Amino acid sequence: MFVYDKAIRLLHSKITFDAQRRSEICCISHAHSDHIRLHDLVYATAPTLAFM
Repeated sequence: MFVYDKAIRLLHSKITFDAQRRSEICCISHAHSDHIRLHDLVYATAPTLAFM
């Protein structure tokens, strides 16, 4: 199950997806400027990380 609050987050988890504000653990699915934040830990493809 998921919740949404400026990011998609797994319930009872610190993992967020495409967060629009700083997150402890964030999976960035695509390179859009609205997802670029200073997350503590980021999972993304190499091209997305290069863009960020």
